[in-house]
Amino acid sequence: MIVPSISYYMLAVGSDGTTKMPSQPPEHDRQQRDLIAQIATLGPCLPGSITTRQMRCGRARCACKADPPKLHGPYTYWTRKEQGRTIARLLNAEQIERYQPQIDNARQLRQFVAALEALAIKTAEDTEQWGRK
Repeated sequence: MIVPSISYYMLAVGSDGTTKMPSQPPEHDRQQRDLIAQIATLGPCLPGSITTRQMRCGRARCACKADPPKLHGPYTYWTRKEQGRTIARLLNAEQIERYQPQIDNARQLRQFVAALEALAIKTAEDTEQWGRK
């Protein structure tokens, strides 16, 4: 990683006498551009996750209540949060194939956004020299 000199972090003084924040270091700028380019390549993003479950039913004499139990399923669900509530939709095999890449894209998007936020924090800390003693 390229470490800019201390003079890079000095505030620039404009012709009107006001101070301006410097732009981010060149290495941070390149990393930000790379992350944004990766985000641009993502396709549709579907929030949530796909899970597969086996369950017991409510019938008293069903094989799912035996020892060992023979559970019903497997059932595959797309689960997500909507206004604080969990929403689950039962999926068939074709829907699983169609939606899994979109859910993977959403997971990658969250990772890229987290990386952009971490880079912005690092830039602010470096610029302001917070944490340096």
